[in-house]
Amino acid sequence: ELKNRRNALSSAQQMQTRASGDISLLEIMRKSVDLTSKVNETPPTVPTVTFTVCTDVSRFNIVDKDGKSIVPPDRKPHVLVDLSVYNYKFPDPGQWRVGYVEQVKDATC
Repeated sequence: ELKNRRNALSSAQQMQTRASGDISLLEIMRKSVDLTSKVNETPPTVPTVTFTVCTDVSRFNIVDKDGKSIVPPDRKPHVLVDLSVYNYKFPDPGQWRVGYVEQVKDATC
């Protein structure tokens, strides 16, 4: 996920876009938990917790280099995403890291 975010930032910089405003957390629901830990296998199986997260994006905007919003006018004010966290050093509670964030298509919250 870090690589995805870095790529998005690089793309935004090249396009000279700017983000402003806030994204607020409205609700978080645990979707699944799998604490299987086989990190030495190929591919590794690591403890994973997946959440469904509802956010309010109504005050968040992205503008182009001319200051014009590039957010689609039909964007819904609330966005639902699935978010997974992984722990390669389980049971260390400080090692949970975001693995991926994926928007839930055609869903509202």
